[in-house]
Amino acid sequence: MSISIVDVVPHLRQIFAVALVALQPFHGLRRTRSLQRFTSTAGRLSAYRSIVLWTWTTSAVAVVLILPGNILLTERRVDDMFWLLGVTPVRLGLSILIGILIFAFFVQMVFLGSTTDRRAQYAKVAGSFRFFLPVTTEERCWWLAVSLTAGICEEVLYRGYLLQFFSGKFEGSLSLGLTAAWLLSSVAFGLAHFYQGVRAIAKTAVVGALLGILAILTGNLILPILVHALMDAGHLWTYRPQQDDPNKADRLIRGYDLTS
Repeated sequence: MSISIVDVVPHLRQIFAVALVALQPFHGLRRTRSLQRFTSTAGRLSAYRSIVLWTWTTSAVAVVLILPGNILLTERRVDDMFWLLGVTPVRLGLSILIGILIFAFFVQMVFLGSTTDRRAQYAKVAGSFRFFLPVTTEERCWWLAVSLTAGICEEVLYRGYLLQFFSGKFEGSLSLGLTAAWLLSSVAFGLAHFYQGVRAIAKTAVVGALLGILAILTGNLILPILVHALMDAGHLWTYRPQQDDPNKADRLIRGYDLTS
């Protein structure tokens, strides 16, 4: 009895979804834990390059698996998510709220990066994440690549593939409805940031939920991709240690024991 590729693909889609939810949070965890103990330019650059390569590879797999469907389109009907798509006041209210939150985030980002003192305050707040933030010019260039990668590929994986998988948009997927798919894909997105700690998981899941609503309201991933990439790239504006604290930057470049 011969098995065709058509028969295998639905199973491959299921395996990929399980791996994305259950295994992705642990990818690179050992390297990240090492950076949290001792960070350096060499370590951060290695992490950035690995993230770019791995994330683009997994996204390419997702795009191929969902063919002939379009992973950038969020297919939805009013009855898929009636409480949002079928209730005009809710739809308009959430659209306005998300717009205000995004605008407020970028205004705050511009404000925090506008003076040396404000950037110093931001550096203190971001202290637990400094092991991963870029310092040198080369790191900052790679960070831009990481930001673009996260904006495009994470939206493709979580608001594209998983959202469609959980909502039953292609063969082999689960038919849980769009609301459940939105919630589950948001939780999976939060878990993917497991290396940042429990608080970051919750925070990232909320951000994922907002980006998911944005994708559902607009019907595609273009706006979520743009917002996501700009949010990550914003660290380049608010965090400039070589300019603001050369001595600290030198230690971060050569190697900084964060456990001491």
